[in-house]
Amino acid sequence: VYNDKTYNEETEKYDYQFMIQMFAMNEQGENASIFINDFKPFFYIKVSNKIRKNTNRAKEEIVKFIQNLCEVKYKIIDSENTSAKIFLVCTLVAAVTALTLYKQGGFGVGHMLAVLTLFALIVGRVNEKGLFFGWLAPYFQTLCYTSLFLFHSIPAITDGLRRLPVGDPVITTLTDPLLLGFYAAFFLIYIVVLVMQMLWIKRST
Repeated sequence: VYNDKTYNEETEKYDYQFMIQMFAMNEQGENASIFINDFKPFFYIKVSNKIRKNTNRAKEEIVKFIQNLCEVKYKIIDSENTSAKIFLVCTLVAAVTALTLYKQGGFGVGHMLAVLTLFALIVGRVNEKGLFFGWLAPYFQTLCYTSLFLFHSIPAITDGLRRLPVGDPVITTLTDPLLLGFYAAFFLIYIVVLVMQMLWIKRST
């Protein structure tokens, strides 16, 4: 199972196609290779026996199950929570080490991202203590701490697509449409989450 990457000369872009390749041998010992195109992945959700006969109830249970998966325990990142504290400490370590690990000749994008991460950590912590900006402090805290997820996502997807699979990476340039699409998706998710957090802070205060 793999993504076949072919270059389209008309659009001057790479086309990605999900394919399944199967191998077999007949009774005469002849080998065969079979390609299955346009396979659409699917999954099943098992429901209890009590609601199998009731389609509407089954739909309600499935929707409730998905909502529970998406439920967020903490609305914002606060170092008072153990999970948030671990995240912030790990982010600090990653940012500091990134300043020495990126070796692309001079001050590069990786260094800049690490500096932005450290700046967000410092400003977020200062506003978490309420030292500046008064009633706006929770907003600045949330802006800084939530931005850390965006700063993590960018190098993660970039290095992942440029290095894997080993020997034949998915992308070879930073301008690949697939990579730019991931950047756009991450930024859109970041904006949506940030707006929801700001609205929650406003309602809470």
